[in-house]
Amino acid sequence: MVINGWRPQLLDGVILSPLALEQEDLQPGLVETPVVLLGERFLDVPHDHVAIDNVAAAYEATCHLLRLGYRRIAAIGLRIDIPDQTETSKLRLRGYLQALQEAGIASDRQLITTTEAFYDRESGYSAIRRLFADGVAVDAIFCFNDLMALGALRALYDMGLRVPEDVAVIGFDDIEEGRYAFPALTTISPDKKLIGETAVDFLLGRIEGTRDVPPEHVYIPFRLIERESTMGRAGRGERRDVLKDHA
Repeated sequence: MVINGWRPQLLDGVILSPLALEQEDLQPGLVETPVVLLGERFLDVPHDHVAIDNVAAAYEATCHLLRLGYRRIAAIGLRIDIPDQTETSKLRLRGYLQALQEAGIASDRQLITTTEAFYDRESGYSAIRRLFADGVAVDAIFCFNDLMALGALRALYDMGLRVPEDVAVIGFDDIEEGRYAFPALTTISPDKKLIGETAVDFLLGRIEGTRDVPPEHVYIPFRLIERESTMGRAGRGERRDVLKDHA
């Protein structure tokens, strides 16, 4: 593993995403170089960690759909291959469920689709095809990243469904491709620039000795970007029922 092969004399510090690491890999006795962690996998280790609040962001994405009047909201992307409850997809699921609960809507296990390993277009495409093949009534879809949302858009198009008139779609990450999709993708946009700047500032502070405070977990702001894939429902007439015959 790369982290075990570090030579402190060659490195002043490291910014690291700990997705493939365990808690014991980052203990002080093993890692002497200053480290700042990125991403949503929080480990109980004495290093600064910069991330976004996935629960709050997923909550906001789901609330956006609820505010527009959608009630049968599918969640696409729960990882079944990672048991860690702080894993990203489980945090996003928590925010989704919290928004439904506060709106007085009972969660429906049929609306939560799972995936393994890859958060790519094919995962989103196949998840939507499975969902509709099972005859599940859906009026909106929250994909746990934008790549899956792009796959979902294609699957809905192939089934003859209109977005957002028949089914609204929202993603997560604000990748550039989503802006140019048809329709353009509504998404959660992390402040990636601020994430990078904060991580660098924290690391330089540790290296130079000016950051003499206990390690912190810091959440960086995000924003909801509303685009065509969820907008325009009002005034466009009645939606068609979205049922098994579209599979």
